[in-house]
Amino acid sequence: MDKKSVAPSQDDSGKNRDDFSPKAVGHSIRKTVALKTFEIVNTHCPDLAIEESLVTDYLKENVAGTVGEVPEDFLSHAFSRSGLPHHLREDLLEQFAFASGLRFPFLGFADRMAVPIDFYTQEGDIAELCRILQTPVLQEESGCFLTLASINPLTAEALAAEIVRIFRSRSVVTPVIFPVRTGFESWQSLCRRHFAS
Repeated sequence: MDKKSVAPSQDDSGKNRDDFSPKAVGHSIRKTVALKTFEIVNTHCPDLAIEESLVTDYLKENVAGTVGEVPEDFLSHAFSRSGLPHHLREDLLEQFAFASGLRFPFLGFADRMAVPIDFYTQEGDIAELCRILQTPVLQEESGCFLTLASINPLTAEALAAEIVRIFRSRSVVTPVIFPVRTGFESWQSLCRRHFAS
C-alpha cells in the first residue's frame, strides 16, 4: 500500500488529505480494512452473516471516533455484533485468513511475549497507530525488524506498509516487518496489555 492509498482523502468531515497524523492515517486504514474485510466475509465466510449496515455503523461510530478511546478491528466488531458463538471464532478466523490471500504465520503464544515499552516510547506515532489499529508490536530489534500481531491479516498488512512509509520518509534504515496472526483470546489479551490506558 503506497502513500496515496493510506493517506486520508477529503472526506465527509472535510478533513485534509495531507493529514498524516496517527489518528487520521489510522482512521483511513481502518476504513479501507473494514470495507475489504466486509467484502471477503460476504464472499467467503457464510457462517458470519453480516449486513452492509454493520459496515456503515462501524464507519460512523468507530472510524469517526465517536465510540470511545479503544477502537475495534472490524473483524472483532463483526464477531461481537453477529452473535457468533465463541467456539466458532477460531475456525472463522482461519477461514478468513485463507480467503484474504495473506498467509501470515499463526502465533498462538503471542500474548505471553513482553511488551516492547522502549520501542513504544521512542516511536510515539507508531505506538499510537498500533493502538488505533489494535495491532501490537510483539518484537522489535533496533530498527532491524518488527513483528506485528493481529486477528485480521488485512490490518497487519496495512500497518506494516504504513510503518515502512514512516521509516522511508525519515531516510533511515527501514526494518523488515513480520506480520503474524494470533487467536481471538490471545489478541484481546495482547491489546489489553499493550494499549490499556
